[in-house]
Amino acid sequence: MQTNPSSITRLTCQRLAFLLPAVCLLLTVMAAPLHAATAEAASWPSTPAAQWLGLNEATLPAAVPEVQRLRRPQIGPHGLKAWWALPSVALDQGRLDTLFFTRNQAVVHIEERWRAEPVRCQAGSRYQALVTRLNQRLGQTGVANGDAQAPQASTAWAAGAYDVRLYLNQMAGSCQLLLVHELHAERDPSEL
Repeated sequence: MQTNPSSITRLTCQRLAFLLPAVCLLLTVMAAPLHAATAEAASWPSTPAAQWLGLNEATLPAAVPEVQRLRRPQIGPHGLKAWWALPSVALDQGRLDTLFFTRNQAVVHIEERWRAEPVRCQAGSRYQALVTRLNQRLGQTGVANGDAQAPQASTAWAAGAYDVRLYLNQMAGSCQLLLVHELHAERDPSEL
């Protein structure tokens, strides 16, 4: 089968015309200013997870349509089990997972866990941005243990009927942030 040189030229021009917008988009993304990446570093889901605390497990899917039931529960603190989770989402070169822990069929503990590859960590700057954002959102300064430059740090807030805790772990081989929202619970002295 012989091909006509003009048909090859026409086919090549059509393919280039199809690929040109994609190439332009790729060049635009590559040339984007670096401050866009630092702005995203401060991003976190805009919906405060604390609003879901206290929801009945039966109403959780209606209140949070994206929530999915897990096949096996995730074990949490104080014997809590998470049967519900939001789909994992990409967030600033890492993954964000959100788990809903219940007790007596009510959501009492929510964990938002961000993990990234240790070679591109920058968890400290994300931690500091989240502390600033939570200080503003909650209208108070959290009680800190360590700082963003330390391998591990934490900040805690008492926000009315619930507590908020943020943990940083950037030890060797690890790059994690954990944001916890938890209802105040009357503790049995044997649990302490």
